[in-house]
Amino acid sequence: MAASAAPVRVDWLLHAVAPIKTEGDLKQFTITCDRATLRGRLLSPADANLQVTTGFPVEPVDGYSTRPAPPEKYVQEWHLSASPKEAVAQTEVLAAMQIQRTAEPAQAEYDIEALDAEGALGVRFRTEKRSHLVLSRRQAAAGTLAGGGLECDGEAAAIELDDHGTPIRAMAIQATYLRYNGLEIHSSQKPADWSGGVTTVSR
Repeated sequence: MAASAAPVRVDWLLHAVAPIKTEGDLKQFTITCDRATLRGRLLSPADANLQVTTGFPVEPVDGYSTRPAPPEKYVQEWHLSASPKEAVAQTEVLAAMQIQRTAEPAQAEYDIEALDAEGALGVRFRTEKRSHLVLSRRQAAAGTLAGGGLECDGEAAAIELDDHGTPIRAMAIQATYLRYNGLEIHSSQKPADWSGGVTTVSR
């Protein structure tokens, strides 16, 4: 995001109809419902502060009147805001999230962590049996995106790995090539979107 004139403060917002719990030091947040849980982590900007509020700035009214609506007539809401410490001329926001099914068959909870990358914002989702690497091009970055062994010349790329580190599936946006640890997974003469299973790789 780039400010059009003077530096501004950009807040990232998330709204829910269930309580939002946060771990401020890790910038993690959790929303738990009956059959699923949303788990997330704000990875950029690094100095953002997480705050949870509830309710409405202006209470809902009853129909077209000016009378406040009884609480049983509307659903309570919670609001998560991520605010930087100071105004900036431009910023990049990366919030990585997992929707985890908790009803049977339940899904595993992923660890979400920043991935060191060149030319990109990177994130790694990891369990004991699976991991996912995701790269998203930074503002004004040119050339190759690279991180965690994944390389691509497009706008974004992702790959799923099994517990042995073997590629299972991958995708790339507006790319002519996608490689993992030097092995070519996809190539095309013109930039294109691609996704699919990884059955064979070549050098």
